[in-house]
Amino acid sequence: MKKYLSLFLFCLVISSVYSQTSDLTNSPNIISLNFSQTYSKFKFTDSEGKIDPNMNFVIHAAYALDYYKIFNFGLYFKPEIGYKNYGSNSSVNDVNLDWSLHYFDGSLGIGYILNGKENKLKPFIGASGYISTLIKAEQTIGPNAYDMIKQNAINKIDYGLYGHAGLNISLNKAISIFLEYRYVYGLNQLELNSKSGESQKLYNRAMSLNLGIGYDLSSANGWK
Repeated sequence: MKKYLSLFLFCLVISSVYSQTSDLTNSPNIISLNFSQTYSKFKFTDSEGKIDPNMNFVIHAAYALDYYKIFNFGLYFKPEIGYKNYGSNSSVNDVNLDWSLHYFDGSLGIGYILNGKENKLKPFIGASGYISTLIKAEQTIGPNAYDMIKQNAINKIDYGLYGHAGLNISLNKAISIFLEYRYVYGLNQLELNSKSGESQKLYNRAMSLNLGIGYDLSSANGWK
């Protein structure tokens, strides 16, 4: 976990140095706090290669801190660290199954925003790669709850990609609001097959609606 945080801080330092030494010193450097409602489920494939159609979305919350380095031509660079709660819901023989996975999350992305001083509404689109560390994992079967980490029943690392698109709304020279939609595609196999011959596969899938409020650190330099 420390190396991912170090990478994030390194990216911030490099971006900060670049902004001070280039001719783009007046371009936005935005710190944003965001909250999201996540709609997540598993893509589960059994040992016979059949996808379970009974996996349902569950709704949980996520929080994150973003840094946006937005260049004057519209390209932006976006590291993010945060917390997210994923999971899924299903049933077998009328017994309810529920999973709740809590992650510490880091991502790094790029995108394009309709930039410019005169634009109060700025649509944007981009893509990010993420890596997550599992900090808590609970499976509920009927009335019984189980700690999946203690039982060594799930991979503690997840990684993947997500696409994002949304709208930045400038309220004044320094403050803006971000509205964003994300689709998350997990690439790491989460199922730990404990028995010889098992080949079950489990992947995270999620959508989220994000609301963030940002402060432009470069607003004092006259951007906007």
